[in-house]
Amino acid sequence: METINKVELEGIVRIEPTFLNLENGKKVTRFIVATTRKVTISSGETFPVQDHHTIVARNELAEEIHDKVKVPCNLYIIGKLVTTKVSYENDIRYITEVEADQFVIK
Repeated sequence: METINKVELEGIVRIEPTFLNLENGKKVTRFIVATTRKVTISSGETFPVQDHHTIVARNELAEEIHDKVKVPCNLYIIGKLVTTKVSYENDIRYITEVEADQFVIK
């Protein structure tokens, strides 16, 4: 069975994109997008919950996002989930981010 790794998010940019030129010539932009969902508790009451997603873009897309995307614009993103293993002070952690393939400013 073939699997699919696809993410579609529409949310509000909460942290200004940071742009890095890496030593190997590659470019990376990283920023946070907030989405809101409704949660219903056992009493039947619903309330909004905000989730924050780290978005990463690479190379030409990184430059384009850094130039065009500003806080607090509404953004639609298509990408995939990428998990990275990080070792910090003998503690292993996993970081999951959305790697953007496309975006639209709404």
